[in-house]
Amino acid sequence: MRVGLCTLVSYNVLSFFQYQGVRSVARRLIRLKPGFDAALARRGYSVRGFARFSGVPHQTLFALLHPEHQARYRSLGGMHLRTAWRIAQAYAAVAGMSEDEAYAELIAEEQPALGVVADR
Repeated sequence: MRVGLCTLVSYNVLSFFQYQGVRSVARRLIRLKPGFDAALARRGYSVRGFARFSGVPHQTLFALLHPEHQARYRSLGGMHLRTAWRIAQAYAAVAGMSEDEAYAELIAEEQPALGVVADR
């Protein structure tokens, strides 16, 4: 019996996903809530000024605020959990609130629809 490399690889990938279950394949989508730039303006910051203060690049904040201007495969507007916490920590310092309160005010987490691949 002759088995090709592609057959072995596809079998291993399938058995891995069957073992892990569907939940591990779907990632949660972490986005900024609407009104992020207005919340910054209420605290006296522009998006660029907040980017300097927080250490998050301005391009990252722009991509999160305007996912429609990103490439097709990045058009969901999601971010890494670490980036979300960096934004929340900086906003907490600016607003004088706890980091958890800032996270709840600024960040939305949701499960993507089936068939949609969320960014890492």
